[in-house]
Amino acid sequence: MATTKISTGVLKDGAVTIEKLNNALVVTEAEGIVNNDNDITVPTSAAVKNYVDSSVVGGLIYQGAYDASTNTPTLDGRGAQIAVTQGWTYTVTVNGTFYGETVKVGDVLIAETDLAAGTGALTDWTTVQSNIDLATAGNDATAVRGLAGFDADNFTVVDGFVNLKVGAVTEVNNGTYITTTGSNGPIVTVNHNETSRADSTSNTSLTPGGSFTAVDTVTSNTTGHITTVNLKTVTLPASGINDLTEYYDELIYVTGLLTTIETYEDNSKAVKLFTKSLTYSVGVLTQISLLNISTNITETKTLSYDIDGNLINITKS
Repeated sequence: MATTKISTGVLKDGAVTIEKLNNALVVTEAEGIVNNDNDITVPTSAAVKNYVDSSVVGGLIYQGAYDASTNTPTLDGRGAQIAVTQGWTYTVTVNGTFYGETVKVGDVLIAETDLAAGTGALTDWTTVQSNIDLATAGNDATAVRGLAGFDADNFTVVDGFVNLKVGAVTEVNNGTYITTTGSNGPIVTVNHNETSRADSTSNTSLTPGGSFTAVDTVTSNTTGHITTVNLKTVTLPASGINDLTEYYDELIYVTGLLTTIETYEDNSKAVKLFTKSLTYSVGVLTQISLLNISTNITETKTLSYDIDGNLINITKS
């Protein structure tokens, strides 16, 4: 059997150039690697770069941490923004804001377009929130902003805006001393009517030993409603004081207080003998004046009280 001897050698530097290769075996940038998927061709460096660049367009390229408190690196308008390439991605590591929007640790910022240095806006970025809490009640400082649900019977939600349904409160009716405006909502005004008082007087004739009921005190609350009326029964002496049984008295009341006693000879009231006038201060009797009709002389008695309301002195004049 014949044998063939293979000799080996070393090519000189520069002996093999791209021009000396078979053109059919070289894939250029213009031809594209994707169009030459085989094991017998060799791509140029330009073809490789073009293939890699086109393969990663739109992909996420992680750039590291973002301090939203100090805007480090400078991504938003709190400084001169750095140049950014589409797909660059940052993770928020310190709570803060990004173009005025609150971001928290764990949120992800993704550039949606290439940005030249000193340019950019919130709309050029996508913010991915790492976690969203449920909303809680509270004031502006304590309430947690987050997810919330709304009863469709009482609320409407359009593009995130929540409104109370008109007519959720069907009606607020008028009541005693109460009137309303806009009773079907959404804003109802409740008014308390003014309360007027009509005072009346009445006369009565009493005989010795007779009695009558008078208003002693009236208590009202801060809204003007009367809460308590204290009634007091007054009984006249039976007899024996200035021959009371021989005369006829007519008592006159004003707003519940005995103000005048007209004394006649008898119940025919043909002859008046005396007129007794009673004066009050804040419901307390302070003066009694007796006019003798026949002599036209008036006798006055002034009553004094201590701080506890006890009668301490009667002065005659």
